[in-house]
Amino acid sequence: DQPRSRGLGDVYKRQCPVLKDFWSKQHPRRGSTNDRERHRSQDKRISVTMYQVKICGVRELPSAIAATTGGANFLGFNFVPNSRRLVSAEAVRLMIEQLSQKGEDDLPQMVGVFANQPTLYINAVAEFCNLDLIQLSGEEPMAIGASMIKPVIKAIKVNPNVSDHEEFRRVEQLMVVAEKKGILPLLDRYDATAYGGTGKSVNWNFARKV
Repeated sequence: DQPRSRGLGDVYKRQCPVLKDFWSKQHPRRGSTNDRERHRSQDKRISVTMYQVKICGVRELPSAIAATTGGANFLGFNFVPNSRRLVSAEAVRLMIEQLSQKGEDDLPQMVGVFANQPTLYINAVAEFCNLDLIQLSGEEPMAIGASMIKPVIKAIKVNPNVSDHEEFRRVEQLMVVAEKKGILPLLDRYDATAYGGTGKSVNWNFARKV
């Protein structure tokens, strides 16, 4: 038998502690190899928690500082056209640089949120802004993760108008595919008019079963 080649999913899980620990049922640790030394004290605190917090739709530095000070694990910046929380790549790059310059001991992972946008554009923004992860909130197939230059979070939309049994089977299948491809799944409530940010949550009982 030929040895199995390592795909980008394997690379992501090696390079991104969040993905590696997620799939190994550990609690995530944030940052690159160099960052982990800086985050050591925070990692000890995270190890006793059962959740990770992402503050999304950040548009201004004071909001980013407040979320960081409050212990957010991820900061989300929305690059989806026509979104109420749309922010420019230039503004995000500046915010990330200013947060780093403030010498914060515990910087969150920086996440760029996109939906049905060209791969070249997504990768260009991720590199320009120095993002840690890319979140895809549109109808992108799981396979697109292999084309991204950063580890991927993929939003899985849960439709409250479909029976829990039917949705559970569909979502469970997507979760399996995500694991195989080294993608971190994120459950989001389905909305026919928006990709997210509606303020409506997924059914927590459903999420717990998944």
